[in-house]
Amino acid sequence: MSSGRVSTRRGLLEAARKLLERGPYSTVSMGAIAREAGVSRQAAYLHFGSKADLLLALVSHVDEVEGLPHLLTRIQEAPSGVEALKRFVDLVAALTPRVYRIGIALAAAAEHDSAARAAWMDRMEARRATCRSIAARLEAEGSLADALTSVAAADLLWALSSMRVFEDLVEVRGYSVRRYRGILEHTLLHAVTNRVSADSRPRR
Repeated sequence: MSSGRVSTRRGLLEAARKLLERGPYSTVSMGAIAREAGVSRQAAYLHFGSKADLLLALVSHVDEVEGLPHLLTRIQEAPSGVEALKRFVDLVAALTPRVYRIGIALAAAAEHDSAARAAWMDRMEARRATCRSIAARLEAEGSLADALTSVAAADLLWALSSMRVFEDLVEVRGYSVRRYRGILEHTLLHAVTNRVSADSRPRR
């Protein structure tokens, strides 16, 4: 792909992200995306055959731009399951504020649009996979809370790290991201591990 095509493609993705962060998915047309990117509607369709294709590409683009691959590698390279959990909290606290608006737009669109639903479910499954990996490691290392199976632990990690919890605490209740991160780590350590340190109180 030529540098010009790459530049146009990236511009369309950034334009789509900007528009989705501003308003409802239903109002974001290919024409609007093209205008925002400063290209013709025909050029937009040359790069993406449909709005659905663009949306699926946008999910991967946002992951890359926001450093998700690096953050996932840090989790995988953690020296222990407990440290992997803490690095997972780092990922959630770092990434969620930056992708919150587009995430909410996707979640709303997923209720009535198949492409948005596919993109949203892909994100949910990716987070579940990370949670399952952490829970399995905690179990293998003997660090899993006695009352839990690794399946239940993964479900708790997945549910408590959801965008809706972030929304309730940060957007609705006004918690700082730092406080949200501290509470999330404190809660998850107590909920799914048997290795809670005395200094694991959440930061204010």
